[in-house]
Amino acid sequence: MSRLRNVRTIFGAVTPAVHRLMATAIDDMIDEAVDTAVASWRGDGWTRFGPHEADCTVQLYSRMEDAVRKTPALRTLSPRLEWIQVTPAMLAGTESAATAGRPDLRFYVGPAGRTVECKRLSLAVGHPRLYVDEGMARFVTGAYASSETRGGMVGYVQADEPDDIVTAINKAVLAHAAMGNGHELQAVAPRGASTERYASRHQRVSMPTINLAHYLVDIR
Repeated sequence: MSRLRNVRTIFGAVTPAVHRLMATAIDDMIDEAVDTAVASWRGDGWTRFGPHEADCTVQLYSRMEDAVRKTPALRTLSPRLEWIQVTPAMLAGTESAATAGRPDLRFYVGPAGRTVECKRLSLAVGHPRLYVDEGMARFVTGAYASSETRGGMVGYVQADEPDDIVTAINKAVLAHAAMGNGHELQAVAPRGASTERYASRHQRVSMPTINLAHYLVDIR
C-alpha cells in the first residue's frame, strides 16, 4: 500500500524512476478496484440488464467508479469506458480513425495507462476462441497497447467451470498463429471470492513484450 500512497499527489513532469513507480502502482490499484467492484456486484446478486458483454462491463465499470470515490488509496485511479485506441498513423493523418479499436476499459494514474478488454466466457458458442482471437490477440498483434508492457482481460464466466474454460482458452492459444507454446494462461494467487486470477506473457514482433493480467469473474 505504501507504493499507492507515494503516487497520490504526483502529477505533471516526473522522473523516469517515478514513472516506474506509477506503472507498478496502477497494477496494484486495478487489482484492488476489480476486487472491490466484483464484491459489490456480487452483493447485488450480479444485477445486469442481460447476458451481453456490454451489460456486464457497464456494471463492473459503475462499481469501479464507486470504489475510486470511496477508497482513498484509489483516488488517483481514473477508469474510462470504451476507450478509443488510435495509432501513430491515425494521429499523423495517414490512416483512417474509423478503423480505431475500442477496448472496453482504460485506466490511468497520471501518465501511466492500462488497456483492458472484456469478454463473456463459457464452453458454448466459441467463447474461449473469441476470448483469444478478439481479445488476447489484439494485444499480441499490437492493435492494443503496442507501446506498453502490460494490459488486462476480464472474462465474465456465465456457465461451466472456470478451470474447464481456461483449458479451452489455452487450447485456442496454442492453435493461434501469433501465440502458441509459452503464451498460455498461468494461475496466480486468487484475490477475490468470485474472481480467479491468471497471467500470460507474450513476446511481440517489433514491440515490447506484453504481460496480460486475466480476471475471470464468476457471475453464474
